[in-house]
Amino acid sequence: MRFLLAASAAMVWIVLPGQPADCARFLFDASCIPMAGDADWVVDAEVPTPARGGQSRPDRYPSPGCCTVGSDTVETHWTGGYSAWGIELVKSGHWVETIPRASTLTCGDCGNSQDLSFYDVLIIPEPQVIYLPGEKEAIVKFVWDGGGLFLISNHCGSDRTGNNYDSARVFEEMETDLYFGIEFERDPDNEIHDFCDWNELNNRNFIDDPLDPLIHGIYGDIRAIGFHDATAMILHPENNNTVQAHAWRNDRPQGTTDVTVATCEYGRGRVAAIGDSAPADDGTGDWRDSLFNGWSHSTTSNDILFMNISHWLTAPDVDPLPTRTPCPNHTPWPRCDGTATPSVPTHTPTPVHTPSIHPVIRIFTNRLIYYTGDWFELRLDIENPGPSLAVHEYILLEVVNLFFFYPSWSQKPDYQLLYLSADHATSEMIFGFEWPDTDRLDNVIFWAALLDPDTGELLGNYDFTSFSAF
Repeated sequence: MRFLLAASAAMVWIVLPGQPADCARFLFDASCIPMAGDADWVVDAEVPTPARGGQSRPDRYPSPGCCTVGSDTVETHWTGGYSAWGIELVKSGHWVETIPRASTLTCGDCGNSQDLSFYDVLIIPEPQVIYLPGEKEAIVKFVWDGGGLFLISNHCGSDRTGNNYDSARVFEEMETDLYFGIEFERDPDNEIHDFCDWNELNNRNFIDDPLDPLIHGIYGDIRAIGFHDATAMILHPENNNTVQAHAWRNDRPQGTTDVTVATCEYGRGRVAAIGDSAPADDGTGDWRDSLFNGWSHSTTSNDILFMNISHWLTAPDVDPLPTRTPCPNHTPWPRCDGTATPSVPTHTPTPVHTPSIHPVIRIFTNRLIYYTGDWFELRLDIENPGPSLAVHEYILLEVVNLFFFYPSWSQKPDYQLLYLSADHATSEMIFGFEWPDTDRLDNVIFWAALLDPDTGELLGNYDFTSFSAF
């Protein structure tokens, strides 16, 4: 059982004066849950935050679409902590998409419409869950074949999902030190110490090179970088002899430690890394989160830094925008030279029958990764801000491409009839148990939705949560 959204539109691209003429397709990864806790590192959350009843759930395409962005568009055109970054990329003639939550990263899979080979730059903003072995291989292959990769970490202990994985540990599991020569500092005991949790609101210890493409790049010169609870990096030139530091912590020697901004080359691709997610925060994400404006702060140049990095990752001076498409029937990429392009899908929901004020549903587990002996808990929250109404409550378990329906948990469609009181919220624990000793399970998903008893149409939103077990 799936809830489908579909639409399409013809688009024309226009290059704004003074900006690069090459079009790159940027892909922000939300499958790593960068919107957990107090974070909101997404370009666009799609649905206005007060109506979601939970964290941001960005779809593939920002809404309104990229074609609605002009030279005078403000960053609040999209909702998300990284909307300013996304808007500036589009103003520069680029294309922006998001990998939605519960997606799987691939490189060379023609059946995946968001296969990494269709894009130029992958941005991983403060990941909160480990990548599966196949996903790690896809990321490495993507860079080796000519892609750009931006790794954004945060301070030690920034575990926002309670699964014992902060972003530094996720990148450690990816072995970024072995492939790219870049290690994010962290403590094995997961305790926070000075070297991996620090603030420098005016970091100015830069490389002494007037031609450095990050510090003195196409978008301007860097005055200072503002870090808010960050981790530094250790470089390993013995693993990748192209790895280079561009900035270091203040008052620290310019060596292979205490690095705040780093890059490397790998195969035909490029990698950039920074130890904090806050510098790109524009302060306008999820209203429930503690966000602040680091993007356009008066004393720093975070916006210039991130745009310089973005441009460098497209590798315009080394085999510009190589074609890495392995699928012969793949739709041609959008052009950015002002000519008409093929039809490109935009995200417009199919109209559904809804009451004037929608109920909001949220389903969630207490953890995202489970091991033997962990307590598993599935909860369901429903908020009905409108008049009282009757609904059919559907809860589905999706595992190994099979669906099981609550409350019978059989494969035969099943549901519960609920009466929602006016202007009332409910919170229910569906079940809880100690996780048994089982074989590994990946990408197990619970879905939840409220349907109209008469028409069978979706009422308000639907929600899902995914987890893995070892």
